[in-house]
Amino acid sequence: MTNRRTDYRVGRLSAERIALFENEFPDWQWRKQDAAFAVAFETGLAHLHRYVAAHGTSNARRRDVIDGFPIGTWVASRRADYYKGRLTAERMIRRLETEFPDWQWTVRGRS
Repeated sequence: MTNRRTDYRVGRLSAERIALFENEFPDWQWRKQDAAFAVAFETGLAHLHRYVAAHGTSNARRRDVIDGFPIGTWVASRRADYYKGRLTAERMIRRLETEFPDWQWTVRGRS
């Protein structure tokens, strides 16, 4: 498995192999820091679900907070990660897009 992680890191792993690993092993992590990011991502998703229940939208403003969690900052950070190529796990992208039907990767004129 270490070799596959190395192949992934240096770009030698095809998109098909990446998808295979991610689909066959839902908890698969490409980098050790991915595990910590996955936990933080799940925490953010849980708060975003609560935010949607309270406000009817997943498009939180940057300053919005839910249950003491800075949900607006979390949402803005996931969008930034996506555009900078840091939100590479397709399953994370799919979850945002499927669990939150009004999710938008670009939101103009909001603060």
